[in-house]
Amino acid sequence: MMIDIESWTMKELAELESLSGLSLQAIGEDDSPKARLMIAMTYIAKRREDPSFKYAQAERMTLDEISAFLGMDLTEDPEDAEETGDEDPKE
Repeated sequence: MMIDIESWTMKELAELESLSGLSLQAIGEDDSPKARLMIAMTYIAKRREDPSFKYAQAERMTLDEISAFLGMDLTEDPEDAEETGDEDPKE
């Protein structure tokens, strides 16, 4: 599943900021803390599917479980991805 936060309500986005401790602008910054953000994103998205889903359940998930749920490889170093990524074969 790929999380599309653009479809989230303003209430959900405000809750994301509150739970993660990050503003929406700070979320994409490389040096911002990510663990609370990942937990908060997972919690809010899973709660959309199952209103009984608890924040503590998201906290107990492993990095692999959260990565799979969010549809992101959260263990990959962005610099490594650039080195092995789509390089222009003409260069």
